[in-house]
Amino acid sequence: MHVPYPFLREQDRTSGSTVLPYQLYLAFQEMGYKVDLITGSRAARLRKVMEFARNRKLDRYLFCFSELSPYPVHPIIDYAFYLLLWVNKVPTGIYYTDAYWKFPNLFAQPGFRRLLLLLRYRFDLLVFSRAASLFFFPTGAMADVFPLRCPKVVLPFGGKVLFPGSRTRPEIDTAIYVGGISHRYGAAVLLGAFDLINESTRLDLELVCREDELEREQAVFAPYSSARWLHIHHLGGDALHGVYHKSDLAIIPLLKNVYNDIVIPVKMFEYLSHGLPIVATNCTEIANFITHNGVGLVAEDNVESLTEKILQLVRDRDLYEELKRNVRCTLENGNLWTDRARLVAQQLTALDKRHQRKGGLHQGPDSVPSLS
Repeated sequence: MHVPYPFLREQDRTSGSTVLPYQLYLAFQEMGYKVDLITGSRAARLRKVMEFARNRKLDRYLFCFSELSPYPVHPIIDYAFYLLLWVNKVPTGIYYTDAYWKFPNLFAQPGFRRLLLLLRYRFDLLVFSRAASLFFFPTGAMADVFPLRCPKVVLPFGGKVLFPGSRTRPEIDTAIYVGGISHRYGAAVLLGAFDLINESTRLDLELVCREDELEREQAVFAPYSSARWLHIHHLGGDALHGVYHKSDLAIIPLLKNVYNDIVIPVKMFEYLSHGLPIVATNCTEIANFITHNGVGLVAEDNVESLTEKILQLVRDRDLYEELKRNVRCTLENGNLWTDRARLVAQQLTALDKRHQRKGGLHQGPDSVPSLS
């Protein structure tokens, strides 16, 4: 696995984008693979790439899964690693998670920095399209944004069953939101909806965000500073389990726009992992998943509609229990992290021409001692 940043430390898994490589790393190991990592700081990656270059048994690697950060990769260290993989014909899948630079109106970078980043993103994509056996994207809609010469495969985030199947609550009185609180995340709509809900029904909101972002968004939060229903936390990783455990439903209040229509946030699968039905706004990919799997309700991205759907779920206990059953069924029928790891392995081993020439494909960890 190649991850161009330190991703194993707890503090590095506070953002959604860092969850996927860590969970896949665990899932590959759970499936029986030995995983060698090219990850960490630039200096750490350089040492590991040099060790990799000196390794004369590269054929032992079944494939490489490379997960990109939102920023361009290092043009020497990471390019050299991709070149080594390409020269040694190691099947390589590159996971492309961030496409902001493809949308000029959303790519908010100043002057020369903007120009430099755009050039680097484009050059990265040129290198990737040569080095990669295939690309993975979190949604089909995001894959459509990139015209590429090699195959594209949809690889959504995954989940785990982290809740007891028999858990029931006497009342539905607590909701949770985890994530960003800037304008595009719909914090104003979220807060407005809960303020309106609490005029007639007591429903607490457990809101988990970064402390520095809360400071920047004080103008949005100031009117609710004394609201008894609002409880703000700055937590990440395993520390979140307690907040999830006391919550009954989860909210995704993203504002609908061209970018939010093509993404599915990792927090949706974290919500499902904790057994929570979801009320989300009508961003296309999110709404399609929720509707298709029957794991929640979809509202328009305004206060009135979000209020209506949340109250519908709170007041209709039969509907709520039905959605909870669908949550577990959805996870256990193809949406676990081990399902995602299995998809990666199947797609990349099918492209391994080295072993096809030897008379057959490697099929799993029993036939190959190491996974890169």
